[in-house]
Amino acid sequence: MPKWLASLIIVTALLVPSLAQAQAPLTLAKMEIDLWPEYDRADMLVIYHIFLDPSTPLPANLTIQIPEQAGDPYNLAVRNEDGQLYNIPFTRVTNGEWGEISFSTPRPEVQLEYYDPALMRDGAKRSYTYQWPGPYGIQSLILQVQQPVGASGMQISPSLGEPKPGEGGLMYYGAEIGSIPAQKPFTLQLSYTKPDDQLSVQAEQVAPAAPINASTPGRATLGSVWWWVLGAAAVLLIAVGAWWYWRSSRAEDNSTSRRRHAPAQARSAGVSTPVDTIYCHQCGKRATAGDVFCRSCGTRLRREE
Repeated sequence: MPKWLASLIIVTALLVPSLAQAQAPLTLAKMEIDLWPEYDRADMLVIYHIFLDPSTPLPANLTIQIPEQAGDPYNLAVRNEDGQLYNIPFTRVTNGEWGEISFSTPRPEVQLEYYDPALMRDGAKRSYTYQWPGPYGIQSLILQVQQPVGASGMQISPSLGEPKPGEGGLMYYGAEIGSIPAQKPFTLQLSYTKPDDQLSVQAEQVAPAAPINASTPGRATLGSVWWWVLGAAAVLLIAVGAWWYWRSSRAEDNSTSRRRHAPAQARSAGVSTPVDTIYCHQCGKRATAGDVFCRSCGTRLRREE
C-alpha cells in the first residue's frame, strides 16, 4: 500500500469522529429556570441551571441567548468536581433583540444569571413575559417563580400550580414542563399586584440550616444554664473572699502600700481593622471577598446593592 494512501486513511479515521461530533446537535438533559421578580433589584432576576446530557463531550461550547437589554450576565459559573461553583469567561454578541452569550464549559453543570429590566409597572400592577428562544432541545424543563414580598393576585401562564413556602419564608410556584424540542421557543407570562417597591431580600427571613431541637449542638438547655449560673456564682464568691483576705492582710501590715499602674497596652503597628465577613444564608458557611456563590452548597450569596 502506498504511503500516501495509508496516511490518508489515518487522517480520515481521525477526522470522521470530530466531524460527527460537530454535526451532532447538543441536547440539554435538564434545565431549571428560576424567575425572581423584585428580589434584590427592581427588575426580573433570571437564573438558569443547565445540565448537559451525560453523553456530551467535554469541554462543550454553548451559546445561550438572553435579552439584549439585559446586557452582560450577572454571573456565569460551572460546578466543579468538589461541588463548588467557579466563574468562567464568556463573550457577548448582539443579534437583534438578543445578546448571544458564548462560552466553553469543562463541566456538565452550568449556572447563568441575568437581570431583565423588562418587568413592566403600571401603578401597583406588574407584568412580565419570559421567552426561551429555543437554541437547544431540552429533555426536562423545570420552572420556578418566586412571589415577591407584599404581592397578591399572582397569575402565571402556563399554570405552575399552587404556591408553596420555600427558602427565606417566601412563596414559590413551580412545575415540570417536560421536554422542549430544539428551535421551538417557550413563553411564560406572569402578572401580580404590589402596592410598594420593597424588595424581597429586605424582608426575607433567615432560617436555620437544620431544625433546632434539644440535641442541636451548642443549644443551651435550662439545666445547663442553671449549672453555668451556679459555677459563675461560686467563682465570684471565691474572688470576693480572696479580695477580702488580701485587704485584711494589708490592714494588719503597717508597711506603706504602693500604687501600681497597669502597663500601657501595646499597640501593634500596621494592624488593620477586619473587613466585613459574609456568611451563606443557606448553610451558614463563611464566604470570601468577591464570592458570588457559596463554595460549600452553591447557593447564590445575598448582597444588597
